[in-house]
Amino acid sequence: MAFMHLGILLLSAATLLFEITLTRVFSVAQWYHFAFMVVSLALLGFGAS
Repeated sequence: MAFMHLGILLLSAATLLFEITLTRVFSVAQWYHFAFMVVSLALLGFGAS
C-alpha cells in the first residue's frame, strides 16, 4: 500500500514539474499566451479527472 502512495506522489510531482517546465518554455520561446493555455489545459485535465 505504501508503494502505491509513493507512486502516486511521484507521478503527481512529475506532472506538476512538467507543467511548470512547459509554462516556462512557452513563455520564453513562444508568445506568453501559450503559457496561459498550458496552465488552463492542465487545470481542465485535473478537473475532468
